Amino acid sequence: GFGWDLESFERDGLLTVSCVYPGDKLLEEHLRDIIRVVEEKKIKRCVIDSLSALSNNFDRNSVSEFSLRLNGFLKNHGVTTLFTSITGAVIGSSTLAESKLSSITDNIIMLRYVEMQGRLESVINVLKMRGSTHDNDLKRYRITDKGIVVEESLTNYEGVMTGVSKKIAELQKESEELREALQAKEEAERKLMEYAKRFEQLFNNIVDAVVIVDSKGNFLEVNDTVEKVTGFKKEELIGKNFLKMPIVTRKSKMILIKNLMKRMAGMKIKPYTVTVLTKDGRKIPYEVNAARIEYNGEPADIVSFREITHRSSTENTIEPKILENLSQKIFQKNKDLIYVYVNDAYANFLGYPVEEILGKTDYELLGKEAEKIESEDKQVISTGKTFLFKETIKNDEIYTIKIPLFDEDEKIDGICGMILENPILSEEKPSEKELEEKWI
Repeated sequence: GFGWDLESFERDGLLTVSCVYPGDKLLEEHLRDIIRVVEEKKIKRCVIDSLSALSNNFDRNSVSEFSLRLNGFLKNHGVTTLFTSITGAVIGSSTLAESKLSSITDNIIMLRYVEMQGRLESVINVLKMRGSTHDNDLKRYRITDKGIVVEESLTNYEGVMTGVSKKIAELQKESEELREALQAKEEAERKLMEYAKRFEQLFNNIVDAVVIVDSKGNFLEVNDTVEKVTGFKKEELIGKNFLKMPIVTRKSKMILIKNLMKRMAGMKIKPYTVTVLTKDGRKIPYEVNAARIEYNGEPADIVSFREITHRSSTENTIEPKILENLSQKIFQKNKDLIYVYVNDAYANFLGYPVEEILGKTDYELLGKEAEKIESEDKQVISTGKTFLFKETIKNDEIYTIKIPLFDEDEKIDGICGMILENPILSEEKPSEKELEEKWI
């Protein structure tokens, strides 16, 4: 308050207080009553608190017309008037502005609560003062028993009128940190683009044919040499699985699959030979070197192919020797689930000579144990997907990776499988889900 004794003012006829609910009367009746009191008591100072209350009960156009007529009457009678209006906006659209009083009032003062350093503060600002210069600063104020005390300007703060203020120094610090972060990001992106460009130049200028494949055998990258020697465009290969592409012979696909599995197991692979098929049907022998890498955050293989035409006659002797010498237990079945290939390790595991396994099914070799195995094999053939299965063979619990094989027409004509080696399973036994995440 201001320390005024309002009751004595009323008794002495210096103050008239009229409390009327907006909805109790029509706007015309409110206007008539105010005019009557002003004329009868020769009022010189008038406070209307508030226009917002009228806006809650009457349409905006009616309140606007009421406000203009009342303001015109009070001005003509020399009455200094204070209108109050609650606004949800900081500046601009408000009840006062919408009632068109903003264009005819002489002064507009904004009072607002804002958060400053965890405290709720009262802020005052002069928005308009007709015919006079005025201070544009936002200032704190306090209402005391001696009246309103206006304090220092908030020159060190930003965002006060938004309701959440910050010191300019804090904003400058945050701005500088953001600028540095953006610069660091831009520099990192620039270096990344530079590295990517260098990689692309290096990758495409390698004389050998080089591809990058994911753990499922899908082409992720191929260099220019691959296009030149095979006749296949990059867009024909990238995203496709090498098993479904007529880019190597069937026998070579088997070798690639088996070595891909070995690299997935973390084993080192010596160079080996495959036969590449070109788009026009030519067969070219290549020596293959591969290494495990990380590509876009995921495990992948980078595989290089070096032409060895002068050693082409050795292909038929090298490939079987490679397969036979693998310690992994590897097998191949046709689409009728008849064994067409097993290596010595797999034959020893089943307990039969190789020649007794070929041409037979699991039913002929394993009896009742074959039911689950056949069901899993059919799942691979029907879906065309790679699976990891938990199986029981000869009373041994094993995990087997099974991969679909495709012919030149991209039709499934069999499966290839490999039993995971004991070192992987000798530790605390992982779940099937964990093994699938690691192997598939």
